[in-house]
Amino acid sequence: MRYVMTLALLLMGLYITAAGYVAAKILQMDSVKTSTTAQPVEYHGNTFADVPSLLNFIDQQKARHTFGWVFFLPDVLILLVASLGAGYLGGAVRVPMLLRENSSLSYWQVLFEPVVGAGIGCVMFFLSFTLPIALFAGSNPVRPEALIAFSLCGGIFSERAYKFFEAQAAHLFTRAASSPRGSRG
Repeated sequence: MRYVMTLALLLMGLYITAAGYVAAKILQMDSVKTSTTAQPVEYHGNTFADVPSLLNFIDQQKARHTFGWVFFLPDVLILLVASLGAGYLGGAVRVPMLLRENSSLSYWQVLFEPVVGAGIGCVMFFLSFTLPIALFAGSNPVRPEALIAFSLCGGIFSERAYKFFEAQAAHLFTRAASSPRGSRG
C-alpha cells in the first residue's frame, strides 16, 4: 500500500511541477518584447500583433486545457508553485529510497517526506530571489529551469530537515507529556 501511495505522491508532484514550469515559461514568453514593425495576423477572429504573439496565444490555450488552475493564480505565485511542486516531487522521490532501506516506514513519514521537500523548495524559491540581489548589481530574472532543479535537489536531499523536525516534535511532545498539567516548564 505504501508503494501505491508513493506512486500517487510522485504523480502529484510531477503534475504540480509541470504546471508551474509551463506557466512560468509562458509568462517568460509574454514578457519578451517583439518588434513593432511586424504585420498583424488574424486567427479565428482575433487579431494579433505578429506571428510570435499568435504562437504564444496558441501555447497558452493548450496549457490552459491541461493546467487551467495555475493560470488563476497571480503571476508572482507561479514560480512559487513551480518551486513548491519541485520540492514536493523531490521529497516524493526520497520515499522509495527510504522504503528500500526500511520497509516498516510509517504512513505519516511517507506522507510527510514530500511536505518537507515542498518546504525546502519554498526556501530555495526565496533564496533564488535573495542571493542575486545580494551578490549582483542590476536586474537578474530567475530562470525557471534553475529554480526547479535546485528545488528538486533540495527536496531529494531534505533528510536533514526531516530529522530536525522529527527530533523537535519528539522533544516537544515528551516534554509536554512529562510535565504535570497546569504547570509551566
